[in-house]
Amino acid sequence: MRYFLVMKKNSNINAQTELVYTKALGWTDSVFDYYIDRAEKEIDQVLTQAPWLLERIQKSSVCIVGGSGRHAFAAINAGFKTVKYIDITPANIARARLRAEQQKIANLSIVHDDIMYHNRELGCFDLVIMNGVFQHLQDPIRGLRLICDLAKENGIIYFDCYSAGSLYMLLLEWLRTFYKFEDFDNTIKLIDDLGLDLIDLNFTSATFSERVCDDLFVPYINYYVEDEIAQGLLQGKFRILKRDFTPKIDHCLPRYDSCQFLIQREKGSTSSLITFTDASNFSLNYSKFPYISNSLEILRNNSDKISRDAEKRVWLLIGLKLRYHDSTDRKANGYTCHEELQTYLNSL
Repeated sequence: MRYFLVMKKNSNINAQTELVYTKALGWTDSVFDYYIDRAEKEIDQVLTQAPWLLERIQKSSVCIVGGSGRHAFAAINAGFKTVKYIDITPANIARARLRAEQQKIANLSIVHDDIMYHNRELGCFDLVIMNGVFQHLQDPIRGLRLICDLAKENGIIYFDCYSAGSLYMLLLEWLRTFYKFEDFDNTIKLIDDLGLDLIDLNFTSATFSERVCDDLFVPYINYYVEDEIAQGLLQGKFRILKRDFTPKIDHCLPRYDSCQFLIQREKGSTSSLITFTDASNFSLNYSKFPYISNSLEILRNNSDKISRDAEKRVWLLIGLKLRYHDSTDRKANGYTCHEELQTYLNSL
């Protein structure tokens, strides 16, 4: 029997997370169906890399850690025999339970708890999925070790994380230094008053307010260098089946960027040996990307001006978010993005 170390919960952090995801991410049934469809495609990619799992899928089990529950229903649709879903957010749990009851799904177990503090035996699974969660954990190393321990020998683990090094992540880290959770309601109201949620942002399926809330007001955001995560997994003797499912363009273009890992727990794999560090976008070496280097300098030079003026911060947030994500063409040219950043900041 394996038991998880119990740590004291931070109720303020949990309450803040709950508020962000219930007040700003109120998914309708049709939106949730859309995300289930996306999750099914992700599971298809996983099974493509692990054909032996696909062959015995009707006898296999999967554990879904967080992620709103979309992967739980995608796994049911894919044919997994046993599906367990654990999530910290009551709204996500309530939605999943209602849908499972409506669809009379008998092989889905739903657990309302925080994986970081869960002290009941969850079991061992053929597949473990943690999507959209890793970058928001207070203790990411421990979190990754925990989900790796949920996998059986030869079991598969799929997770994603925010990839450090893009101009978007640099801007995000910079903006978060100016925003406190007390700004949450005012920001949502501003976006609503300006009608910004009606704008089609083709960089994401989320609305503008959903993206702003997720990026600025969730308690924790960490960024990672993909190679360092890979080295940490190899240190723990986990086999990397695939990394970075998303085709890379240029890791320093201003796009919402993440990387994905599909790994296998083998005989001899030891989760306690997995180690890595998060990365500040401000400390990375951008010598190969001069426009990013120049943009970094511009941000540093504008920090004092922005920190003194709340109105400038608001329009900085609105302007940069819309400016850097409203056009695929704009994303294709890092130099153009840097020039626009410089022009925009100079105009404030």
